[in-house]
Amino acid sequence: MIGCQFDPLTLRTPRGLASRMQRGLIKMGKRCWIGAKAVILKDVELGDGCVVGAGAVVTKSFPAGSVIAGVPASMRRAV
Repeated sequence: MIGCQFDPLTLRTPRGLASRMQRGLIKMGKRCWIGAKAVILKDVELGDGCVVGAGAVVTKSFPAGSVIAGVPASMRRAV
Protein backbone atom coordinates (compact mmCIF):
# COMPACT_ATOMS: atom_id res chain seq x y z
CA MET A 1 0.00 0.00 0.00
CA ILE A 2 1.31 3.44 -0.88
CA GLY A 3 0.17 6.60 0.95
CA CYS A 4 -0.86 9.81 -0.74
CA GLN A 5 1.81 12.05 -2.25
CA PHE A 6 4.47 9.30 -2.30
CA ASP A 7 7.42 10.54 -4.36
CA PRO A 8 10.18 8.40 -5.74
CA LEU A 9 13.01 10.86 -6.38
CA THR A 10 12.56 10.90 -10.17
CA LEU A 11 8.94 12.14 -10.02
CA ARG A 12 9.85 15.35 -8.21
CA THR A 13 12.74 16.67 -10.29
CA PRO A 14 12.43 19.48 -12.86
CA ARG A 15 12.83 18.44 -16.49
CA GLY A 16 16.31 19.91 -16.98
CA LEU A 17 17.64 18.34 -13.80
CA ALA A 18 16.02 14.97 -14.49
CA SER A 19 17.88 14.65 -17.80
CA ARG A 20 21.25 15.12 -16.02
CA MET A 21 20.53 12.67 -13.19
CA GLN A 22 21.50 9.04 -13.25
CA ARG A 23 18.58 6.69 -13.04
CA GLY A 24 18.35 3.87 -10.56
CA LEU A 25 15.87 1.29 -9.39
CA ILE A 26 13.69 1.09 -6.32
CA LYS A 27 12.95 -2.48 -5.36
CA MET A 28 10.12 -3.15 -2.89
CA GLY A 29 9.21 -6.53 -1.47
CA LYS A 30 5.71 -7.87 -0.98
CA ARG A 31 3.34 -6.29 1.55
CA CYS A 32 5.33 -3.04 2.00
CA TRP A 33 3.55 0.03 3.35
CA ILE A 34 4.78 3.48 2.30
CA GLY A 35 3.57 6.50 4.28
CA ALA A 36 2.38 9.82 2.87
CA LYS A 37 5.05 12.16 1.46
CA ALA A 38 7.79 9.52 1.86
CA VAL A 39 10.73 9.85 -0.53
CA ILE A 40 12.72 6.79 -1.61
CA LEU A 41 16.00 7.49 -3.39
CA LYS A 42 17.45 5.46 -6.25
CA ASP A 43 19.05 2.03 -5.80
CA VAL A 44 17.18 1.29 -2.56
CA GLU A 45 15.81 -2.16 -1.77
CA LEU A 46 13.12 -2.75 0.83
CA GLY A 47 12.52 -6.32 1.98
CA ASP A 48 9.11 -7.97 2.36
CA GLY A 49 6.76 -6.38 4.88
CA CYS A 50 8.68 -3.11 5.41
CA VAL A 51 6.82 -0.09 6.79
CA VAL A 52 8.07 3.39 5.81
CA GLY A 53 6.80 6.23 8.00
CA ALA A 54 5.17 9.36 6.63
CA GLY A 55 7.68 11.97 5.46
CA ALA A 56 10.67 9.61 5.69
CA VAL A 57 13.61 10.01 3.30
CA VAL A 58 14.95 6.52 2.57
CA THR A 59 18.58 6.72 1.42
CA LYS A 60 19.70 3.09 1.90
CA SER A 61 18.34 -0.46 1.77
CA PHE A 62 16.61 -2.25 4.65
CA PRO A 63 15.91 -5.94 5.37
CA ALA A 64 12.50 -7.61 5.51
CA GLY A 65 10.21 -6.64 8.36
CA SER A 66 11.81 -3.26 9.09
CA VAL A 67 9.91 -0.27 10.45
CA ILE A 68 11.65 2.78 8.96
CA ALA A 69 11.21 6.46 9.82
CA GLY A 70 13.07 9.77 9.94
CA VAL A 71 15.19 12.07 7.80
CA PRO A 72 17.37 10.33 6.79
CA ALA A 73 15.44 7.15 7.49
CA SER A 74 16.73 4.65 10.02
CA MET A 75 15.35 1.36 11.28
CA ARG A 76 13.23 1.91 14.38
CA ARG A 77 12.47 -1.78 14.97
CA ALA A 78 12.07 -5.13 13.26
CA VAL A 79 8.67 -6.78 13.03
